[in-house]
Amino acid sequence: MNRKRARNTLELWADETKMAWVGVGMVLRRWKYALLAVVVFLLFAYFFTMFRDGTATWNLLWSNISFGDKIALKFEVWGRVLQNFVDWWGLVLMFLAALQGLAVTLLVFGWRMKMSSKTTAAGLEAGGVGTAISVLALGCPTCGTSLLVPFLTVVLGSGAVALAEVLGWVLAAIAAILLLHGVRQLGYGAFIEVTARRHKNAKV
Repeated sequence: MNRKRARNTLELWADETKMAWVGVGMVLRRWKYALLAVVVFLLFAYFFTMFRDGTATWNLLWSNISFGDKIALKFEVWGRVLQNFVDWWGLVLMFLAALQGLAVTLLVFGWRMKMSSKTTAAGLEAGGVGTAISVLALGCPTCGTSLLVPFLTVVLGSGAVALAEVLGWVLAAIAAILLLHGVRQLGYGAFIEVTARRHKNAKV
């Protein structure tokens, strides 16, 4: 009995997940939402890349270098965004940025379509926590430049860099899971909303 119930639960979860991704596709087929997803992705890709080397770039922007150098540094970050696609940690950051783009787009769609408050709240909670953990994971774990290093150094001393490398990957995995959950919740809500409206219009 328990085995059958577990199988039914798993099948239900799988079916809802499929519908969620169909819902994501329904939303992205509308060019305004597709554009919003791309814009949000680029913003997060830029932000994540700026802090990929810890706070070095940020500190330079607030240093005494010339205004022209600051502008050049801001544009130089875009070049580093492209470089993210040639190593594993960069790909992880771009994946998180893409999930952020989807989550924000689906939230906007949900608010505009007045989706169930329970669905949007669940998606917002998961996405918000995922975003916060994504920020904590920033830096370059393999280089020991995680944003957590200063705090960990106070607690652990010389062992902070080694722990930061592990924590960076762990936090990134947790952030990805939470963001995927948020996208799933919102995508499923979008599927229900769009399908219901189509059914209603077909009856009219």
